Amino acid sequence: MNALSRIKMIGLTGGIASGQTTVAQLLAAKGAQVIHGDVIARQVVEPGSVVLDQLVQAFGARILTADNRLDRSYLGQLVFADPALKRKLDQLIRPALRAELCNQIQIARWRACGSQTPVVVVDAALIFEWHSRQFFDRIVVVYTTDEVRLNRLMARDQLSQPAALQRISAQLPLSVKADLADDVIDNSNGLELTQQQVDYFWRRL
Repeated sequence: MNALSRIKMIGLTGGIASGQTTVAQLLAAKGAQVIHGDVIARQVVEPGSVVLDQLVQAFGARILTADNRLDRSYLGQLVFADPALKRKLDQLIRPALRAELCNQIQIARWRACGSQTPVVVVDAALIFEWHSRQFFDRIVVVYTTDEVRLNRLMARDQLSQPAALQRISAQLPLSVKADLADDVIDNSNGLELTQQQVDYFWRRL
């Protein structure tokens, strides 16, 4: 068995404000190589990028801040209120996201080869929506009740309740993702209980 074949590929998913980042950090602390989809999503729309130019052509210069960066809050207001615009955004950004994600997975796999914990975790909200399950040994869903997610999202992003609900409803329901998952970590009841579940998952892994 070569070193690359020993690597466990873990897909970590959930929904907006479910706590994926928290679980990803706990797994990173155990030695996993973690790739954050949100970070990649920001990288591919940096000023000067092809993707940002395409977004400006599609949605207009109104989506830019004064220093020519993507105004993610404003763009979110546009696309989450209009499914057609959301589909247009996905079509424009998905190829670059996939390409950079594949690049970072290859780098992480080589790093994991020399590690005592040969595990690569891809933290991405849309694993099921993008039909990417076949690329992973296990899929972990971070589950949180809709009420907790709603309150977290409103507080974190300073959104009204209708705006927060729009973002939550734009994704596949967490209950559906939990049913499709190999493992579920419930992040509804505080960090200590979440840590215990991560510890249990890691031991089994």
